[in-house]
Amino acid sequence: MSAPRKINYFLLALSVYLPTLFFVPHMFFVFTFSLYFLYFNKIYIEKYDYIIFIAVMIMLLNILSSVPSVDLDKHLSSFATPLIIAVMLYSRIINKNFAKWLIIFTLIESVVVIYEFISGQQYIFAAQTHGIDINTIDYSLSDMGNVILYQIRPLGLSSNSSSVAYKFFIGLLLFMEYYSNISIKYIVIVILLLALGMILTFNRSTIIASLSFSLLIYINNYFHQERKNKLLYLFVSLSIVLAAIWYKDEINELYYIQFSRGMDLMTNIDTGRAAIWRSGLEFLKSNLFFGNNSLTFTISSDITYDAVGHVHNSFLAMLGRNGIIISTLFFMYIILSVNRYNYIYILPICIYSSLQYGIFWNVSYTDLIFYHYLAKGRWPPIIQSLPPKMSWSGNFGHPDTG
Repeated sequence: MSAPRKINYFLLALSVYLPTLFFVPHMFFVFTFSLYFLYFNKIYIEKYDYIIFIAVMIMLLNILSSVPSVDLDKHLSSFATPLIIAVMLYSRIINKNFAKWLIIFTLIESVVVIYEFISGQQYIFAAQTHGIDINTIDYSLSDMGNVILYQIRPLGLSSNSSSVAYKFFIGLLLFMEYYSNISIKYIVIVILLLALGMILTFNRSTIIASLSFSLLIYINNYFHQERKNKLLYLFVSLSIVLAAIWYKDEINELYYIQFSRGMDLMTNIDTGRAAIWRSGLEFLKSNLFFGNNSLTFTISSDITYDAVGHVHNSFLAMLGRNGIIISTLFFMYIILSVNRYNYIYILPICIYSSLQYGIFWNVSYTDLIFYHYLAKGRWPPIIQSLPPKMSWSGNFGHPDTG
């Protein structure tokens, strides 16, 4: 690959990653999408994309229908809704060279997280804590057995710990998609850095999603092995189960201290996500068809101490914003897009987004990667328009700019 093309991929990936950092505004994505038309002069459209076109049009009408007269100060963001289409189309240019830089940026932020943890600080720049409450807890590495990781989560270079944690999950997906066949020593280094980043930022949704992804890879590999190797997989699986049974008390203690933060199961149900979801479902019962006609869905309840907060479930948030008609179109697009090439990536993202506000931000890093995987393996496109110097990949029928 020529040096100019390498620089192009670096700039494209950087423009995607920058808005995830604390010092770059989210609206920077508008500049990101403009680069698409700078580097590529054709648009790649697939047959299911028209579902999104229709959904976005109805969504915009749904939002504007709640405004008696368009107030540009309060409702200008409504006109950013079509950027969902830009996210979908931009995701088509992600390939191995693009992903390489996203992985590198993620590993750099993982190193920052590790440094923050070792140095006993949750952030480096004071501006990272703007608008959020940080309860600083003094701790030392020698006393980690008595510290709840959730309370000392480093921020990396992001505005909060959740914003940095999900990037390690996405980094894992991209790395296993494009670089799982490299030297084992490099695989160990990358996986170790990503795993440490996830553990130290301790976002439970990210950890669960990453474990589910690892399990899917394990199961997928099992069914593609020869008989003698399948016996080895079964032996490893049995060993893991026996080890879990043998150390069940230690595992239960770890779960109680770290995952449940010292609360029993019923307390977690009453004060955690399940209670927030119940509040969201109560709202949905009264606003089933059109939601709250807005770009966001937040709730205020006793669970959130009367503070307005997200519902911690992307699918419930989509229903709360847009109602069942528009949401069904998006859900239909996802279901129709799942195939044997992409389910292993899509399912973990959906698991993560069921526990956290992951996808359906309209414009976000997570949405961009999600649409990338939704397009993986679909063939043929209705408009077979290729960007310059591009060719079809024989594996997936997807543009390959490698």
